[in-house]
Amino acid sequence: MLLRRLTNPHLGRSAYLVGCPKAGEAVLVDPERDMDRYLAAAAESAVRITAVAETHLHCEFLSGALEVAQWLDTPIYLSGEGRKIESYSWSNDPSYDIRPLLDGDTFRVGDIELQAISTPSHTPEHLCYLVTDRGADADQPRGLLTGDFLQVGGLGEPDPCVDWETLEDGPRSPLNALLQSLRALLLLPDFVQIWPGRCRVTNSEDLEGGLAVSTIGYERRFNEDLRRASDNPEAYNRTVQAEMSKAAPYYARMKRDNRLGPAVLGRLPKPRLLTPRELQDLAGRVDTAVIDTRTDRRRFMEGHLAGSLYAPLDQHFSTVAGSYVEEGQPIYLILPEDRLEQAVRALVRIGLDSVIAYAPPEMLERLQNLRRTRVLDFRRALQGSKRPEVQVLDVRAPGEFEDRHLPGAHNIAHTDLVNRRQELDRNKELVVHCESGSRAATASAFLERFGHRISFVDDLFDTLPLELSTTRSESLV
Repeated sequence: MLLRRLTNPHLGRSAYLVGCPKAGEAVLVDPERDMDRYLAAAAESAVRITAVAETHLHCEFLSGALEVAQWLDTPIYLSGEGRKIESYSWSNDPSYDIRPLLDGDTFRVGDIELQAISTPSHTPEHLCYLVTDRGADADQPRGLLTGDFLQVGGLGEPDPCVDWETLEDGPRSPLNALLQSLRALLLLPDFVQIWPGRCRVTNSEDLEGGLAVSTIGYERRFNEDLRRASDNPEAYNRTVQAEMSKAAPYYARMKRDNRLGPAVLGRLPKPRLLTPRELQDLAGRVDTAVIDTRTDRRRFMEGHLAGSLYAPLDQHFSTVAGSYVEEGQPIYLILPEDRLEQAVRALVRIGLDSVIAYAPPEMLERLQNLRRTRVLDFRRALQGSKRPEVQVLDVRAPGEFEDRHLPGAHNIAHTDLVNRRQELDRNKELVVHCESGSRAATASAFLERFGHRISFVDDLFDTLPLELSTTRSESLV
């Protein structure tokens, strides 16, 4: 049996190539759109991709299922569960070989059998796949492809883009879905390995290595989320609903496009090298997106192209770019040439395909009138926050803000600024902070792009004395 994990550290997720070396066949599970790497992996493993399967309708990236079918003319295995609300409308296209799966249905690639198991706790239609090597005369499964349901050390939270109350069939609440999924999971033998689609680790070495693999038995004993959900599902569900993070704005677009059918990408974009004059001409424009990917945020604040977005090329790059770049907007990148392909792949995976050109960071030194952003620590920020012409903006998540925040601060999560920027006073200087400075840096660049006067707080919130902030209990008094 062949099993290869193909990772995306920007989103902390994996696709899987599962195959039968004897037959030279494999199924690709939950692929993204950049197909060339899957074809290369299959060639290295001496198999052909003869099928593609999806665990669910994704909201964090564009599915590559149509890409596979277009390139290789393979059948597409999709969930047939919960179809009245979470249907793949493109599955009605007669030019594709669509094979819907219900709970218990099976299919094969060579001697490898995959059985669909309905596990709707993340989305109503979510499937896991039990994998059994029939060629080895096995009568028990070897592993479980868990999609976004079960992780190593955790459970996936409900998809924030799903309105469970409008469901017309299937489980009508996250709690019912969780109970159904747990029943299916707890019937499995302890020795079954789990191969998750999402992981809490975001380091690519950890994703490739053993930290992203476990067994049902180990997770049954030591997965705290799983134990809490099994012992008291009602309480666990209430906690998850209360703590569930707000969806990044681009999630709804991913969900929509995956439902309608993503555009077939074909080849990766090939951005050209900008000249200094061309880069200078992009200054101050908001009809294009210049994304500065330098990892040193202080260097960015000391000098950057006016109107540019700041999105370091790290594990948060996709979230920032997806939240701040408008759909269809021409994109120009500031980054070294040896990181260009990495950035392009991250962008096309979330549907940002118009990557036009790039410039190395050192080209900025040849430009005129670079923008400089004021940088503060919390001591200086607090000194100035009392002035009436200043507004403190906390760009952490709402739960973090509720636990503890600066008195009088306004809270908008950094991923929600596109939708709520109008709440901010254009006549006031914004003092922008988060927990460590990373989210505030990207938020500051975005707001500065639209004319706000910014002071960026590059400091650790936890170093503030407690008496200088308001806690959740004090807010309730």
